[in-house]
Amino acid sequence: LQSLFQVRPPAWVNKIGYRWAQRQTNVEDKDELLDYAKDEEKHGNHRDYYVFGHTHLALDVPITDNSRMILLGDCFEQWTYAQLDEKGNLEIKNYK
Repeated sequence: LQSLFQVRPPAWVNKIGYRWAQRQTNVEDKDELLDYAKDEEKHGNHRDYYVFGHTHLALDVPITDNSRMILLGDCFEQWTYAQLDEKGNLEIKNYK
């Protein structure tokens, strides 16, 4: 596959890679991240935000009343990112 990808246009290769990654990404991966964040909170390791990238899914999930899990999504099709404002609020945004 590497030899084949070397002779193809990068945009074509990126699209195939992205589709492959989407197939490999499933709900269980998100559940593991959510479980990790919940365990950290349960054991007194408080964080305002648990931020994870390379998930191909943009999510903002409450963990506790003052803690959230942020999944950044991707930069290939969704064009999502997180922005922290001057008050410390984190928000998922999209490039237009």
